[in-house]
Amino acid sequence: MHSCDTKEMIYLFVNEKGGVGKSTLATALAVYLHDSGRRVAVLDTDKQLHTARAVTQAEPNITVVSEFDARKIPAVVKELANEFEDVVADAPAKLEDEARALMVMADIAVFPTEPTIKCLRSTKTSINVLEYARKLTGGKPHSAWLVLNKAKKRTRIYQEVEQLAPKLGLSVAKTAVRDLQAFPEADQQGTVVTRMIASTSSIEKATQDIQNLFAELIEREYPQVVHYG
Repeated sequence: MHSCDTKEMIYLFVNEKGGVGKSTLATALAVYLHDSGRRVAVLDTDKQLHTARAVTQAEPNITVVSEFDARKIPAVVKELANEFEDVVADAPAKLEDEARALMVMADIAVFPTEPTIKCLRSTKTSINVLEYARKLTGGKPHSAWLVLNKAKKRTRIYQEVEQLAPKLGLSVAKTAVRDLQAFPEADQQGTVVTRMIASTSSIEKATQDIQNLFAELIEREYPQVVHYG
């Protein structure tokens, strides 16, 4: 794998509802980019600091910053973007000023959601922040993705959510992250699934889901950023 020089990228993970895997995916992306040779920083604006702690455990060489004052967030993002190639930001569950401050600066916004109608409804509220940012910036963030997480495929509810999701005006990731035991195991070990030894089918499937998801979200839009192979 290799990376090449390109503009800084700002990734934002956001959803009003907690427990949808926002921190898990943000941590996985930060480590994925770091392992690809990118200079990465993480900005955690959620006071629970799940992402900050997880990234610090998984990869101490990734710079982690926390900021809870919406007025200071733009300056912090600019400072990190000047120093690092990638900034991975985690918005707080309550979509207040912090989320809006991040959204207007993001290049790629990722909305993780579980395949339930309740989660999909909460995502609709989150998209109001996206629409606000795009009106303010004239179109940024340029890419906005709905990612189905903790997915159990071939169930009726999964299929229903998959059909409803495009109506939200987002690009729906073809790669759904399955509900696999490897994810809580990685969390318990203070790592991410892509760094675990693929000794079980659960780890192999989880690693495949994460790599396929990020290849889809990143490489399709910005093929110069990361290449695996």
